[in-house]
Amino acid sequence: MNSSVTIKTFLIAILVLLISQHSFSQATQQWVSRYNGTANSADVPSSMVLDNAGNIYITGRSQYANATLRDYTTIKINPAGVLQWSANYNGTANVTDESRAIAVDGSGNVYITGVSYTTVTDGDCVTIKYNSNGDSVWVKKYGFPSFDAGNSIAVDNFGNVYVAAASTGNLGTGNDYATIKYSSIGDTLWVRRYTSLNNDEFATSIHLDDSNNVYVTGVSFPGKFVTLKYDSEGVLKWTSIYNGPEPSQNGEITVMSDLDHLGNLYITGRSLGTGTNFDYATIKYNSAGVQQWASRYNGTGNFWIFRTELKQTARVMFMLQEEVTAAEQV
Repeated sequence: MNSSVTIKTFLIAILVLLISQHSFSQATQQWVSRYNGTANSADVPSSMVLDNAGNIYITGRSQYANATLRDYTTIKINPAGVLQWSANYNGTANVTDESRAIAVDGSGNVYITGVSYTTVTDGDCVTIKYNSNGDSVWVKKYGFPSFDAGNSIAVDNFGNVYVAAASTGNLGTGNDYATIKYSSIGDTLWVRRYTSLNNDEFATSIHLDDSNNVYVTGVSFPGKFVTLKYDSEGVLKWTSIYNGPEPSQNGEITVMSDLDHLGNLYITGRSLGTGTNFDYATIKYNSAGVQQWASRYNGTGNFWIFRTELKQTARVMFMLQEEVTAAEQV
């Protein structure tokens, strides 16, 4: 049957499952950990990462005293499910702040990025480094003309931080990719922008290989996946573009990508098919940016991709949601 649910309070809940290698039916819940912000209102996670010790780091947004405003919220939970610390960020404009991505280094330093609104429609890309105790080490803002939002973040073995952002460009260029590299102490080392005239570009995912080459992917409206490779100094090495079967439509939304140990890049996103609503499309590029294959899946409805992860067996795993018609809802 169909149901409509209004959620007044959202608690971040983490379910850790002990999953047998042989059967998902043997999964056993180990613990549940909940986080409820001080306003006892909506707390919404956006990104999660684990460190080598099994600690869990989550970032997102929480409501506080003013029910219409939200702040960055980042939490650390140990392997037993016990909250270790929480950290909040309220931007200087004291309006809504939304953390969208998180990374952790080998020393337990935590890096987050997102958008801190300065007005109802404008905002800056704000990136924060916390130490292993949850203390703020530095806060960096990137603001072009009006709106900038960090959507993905990565850190290399030297503590340099890389951010992929969507950024409003100069007049006539719409939204652009902005790729930013910060040093371990928060200095801006370089910024690279990608744009195509009269199109909107939104960078959604960033990855580093073992040589600290930088891979940025996202969407260029209408109808394209655009992937860029920079070297560690910010020199553009190649650009690869995937057009779906309906390239004139605003259908392509790249959400996630991943790299294998050979430098092959796998892109997964939502793509408008020919008479098939939105499908999900997966593309493999080699380290030179040459497309190796593209695979599409068409279910009975529309698809949204939430996560992709590459396993050592070279299998590409996805977390996705399919929208079905009202008649199919149970």
